[in-house]
Amino acid sequence: AAGIPVLVIPGNHDINHPWAATYFDDQVSPAEGTSSEEFYQIYHKFGYDQAVSRASDSLSYVYRLDEKYWLMMLDSCMCETGHETGGKLSEETVAWMKTQLEEAKKQGVTVIPVSHHNLLDESTLYPEECTIENTKEVTALLEAYGVPVYLSGHLHLQRIKKHTSNLNTPGGYGIREIVTSPLPMAPCQYSILNWQADGSLSYHTKKVDIAGWAQRYGEEDENLLNFDAYADQFLVDVISKQAFKALQSASKDIKEEMARLYADMNRDYCAGTKIDVAKIRNISTGSVTAAMISGWQGCRRSCTMPGRTTRCWS
Repeated sequence: AAGIPVLVIPGNHDINHPWAATYFDDQVSPAEGTSSEEFYQIYHKFGYDQAVSRASDSLSYVYRLDEKYWLMMLDSCMCETGHETGGKLSEETVAWMKTQLEEAKKQGVTVIPVSHHNLLDESTLYPEECTIENTKEVTALLEAYGVPVYLSGHLHLQRIKKHTSNLNTPGGYGIREIVTSPLPMAPCQYSILNWQADGSLSYHTKKVDIAGWAQRYGEEDENLLNFDAYADQFLVDVISKQAFKALQSASKDIKEEMARLYADMNRDYCAGTKIDVAKIRNISTGSVTAAMISGWQGCRRSCTMPGRTTRCWS
């Protein structure tokens, strides 16, 4: 309604998900999954109808933002033969990418790729589930055409990393990846990428002003009027409960303190806020420190989820 284009690509929970569900209040009910064809039917007005080119084998497409910039929206999900958490760009899609990058080069256009899964190894705990499987091939292709930045998500956190392996180009060029944090999770921030006439790029995040909106429209809900505090506490409470259940070898009081500390750190880490490690190390003393070490060691195990095994954040 405000004239802002909305572009959509699928994430790993969107297509052929075997545990699709609806969530209303505190009730969870099974739901019918969505196929690739149905995903397109639902979202075709949000990028696909406006695309200048589409990949033949995936839900990838190119959107011409203006005369100088194209967005390469990449479908990195592996869900056609069954649901998988990890991601990959198919051989056909990679070949299509090269064709589009070549055309952009001829026209003097900068391409900005976007995918759900990560291009680089952003996580030491989840390299297989978060980084696209053919990352070396894709990274080499993008760097061969001088692509400056790659946008992704999946990790539920805010992070920026530069590819520094095997830099053979003058000036130490390596593509940068920006992992964008999810909008619904505190601090409920969105990303702003600006480019100048000289081709330079800048990036920052900004919170959604829910409290300001609530005040302007006369809302009376205290949670909306004090949304930042409400959202922050909601996130900390959820993570703290999860951590408390996982901790072992400690008393209830110490486990509660450990869980709160972990939740606070997780909140800041996911938001992209710098964490003062030295300060955190000095928070606990004596038995609490010992219990934390013992507790985290007890938590270093594989946690079984329906259909797969994963590692917890600790």
